[in-house]
Amino acid sequence: MQKSASYICTALSEYIYSQHRFQNAVTTGFKENIDKEVTLEDSPEFADAIDCMVSYFYNANYDTSKYNASESLLHAQVAIIADEYDCASLYRLAKISFANAIKAVESDDWAAIAPLIYDYTTTELQAHKELRGLVVAAVTDNTILSKSIFQMKSIEELLRSNADLATDLLLSGQQRLRDKEASTSILTCNNTRRLGLFRRQK
Repeated sequence: MQKSASYICTALSEYIYSQHRFQNAVTTGFKENIDKEVTLEDSPEFADAIDCMVSYFYNANYDTSKYNASESLLHAQVAIIADEYDCASLYRLAKISFANAIKAVESDDWAAIAPLIYDYTTTELQAHKELRGLVVAAVTDNTILSKSIFQMKSIEELLRSNADLATDLLLSGQQRLRDKEASTSILTCNNTRRLGLFRRQK
């Protein structure tokens, strides 16, 4: 119980003190201070993620099963919202959950997650790079998912409209190919060396 309380205090502290607008809301004569309510002005598609964030403040966790969105998509949304509001502990939880969930994601879910991540992140922040990396790795590390995705007509349009995503997939694929070739080369050299030693021993 003490550990749970510590998590809650940490989350609340991050939420209240890291954002200037929340400081104003609770310390000045703004409408929020009078009404005892704070309105979060985010895109409607993040409504469930906001709800998860509020749940996290009270329970040090959130439950994706309560919502209609897929687990992986909701974790991605929570990670984006947590980073936006500088709630580091929630971001870590959501990122780890997202990393685990996206490994088993279906092609349709990936097609929904990828544009979300790339539309709401940049290449300038480390947290954003991490989320983008997980999206790309889900494809380049999974041959079955990769084949399934690139057979979808919607993916062609997605890549045309999102240069960052297309570039990251291309570069990651090329790097994976180079790593595979390097691994094969090392294996071949080792086998050749062993064969040479075996022949000399004979």
